[in-house]
Amino acid sequence: MTDKTHRIAIYIAMTFSSLCFLQTCGSKGKITDNKKKIEVLETKVDSLINIVGSQPTAIDIKYEMEQAMYKFLIYEDDLDKGKTSLSDIKSKIDE
Repeated sequence: MTDKTHRIAIYIAMTFSSLCFLQTCGSKGKITDNKKKIEVLETKVDSLINIVGSQPTAIDIKYEMEQAMYKFLIYEDDLDKGKTSLSDIKSKIDE
């Protein structure tokens, strides 16, 4: 090989190596970003699974029933006197 072809071969090899290096660096950054996004999504999915999978306890159900009964008692006197209807009471309780 002559000196000129040797320089061209080195230049081509260095350019090719630089391009490969830059390609790899860019890919690693994207992979790292994707891994972070996946971790965040996994955390959100896990928390949603916990919420969906959880069932109310007997204490929770009893508390909700007592609250509904208490709210009904507030409006019961008006119902007895004919001032309101059951549908009105239901809409007031659901608010």
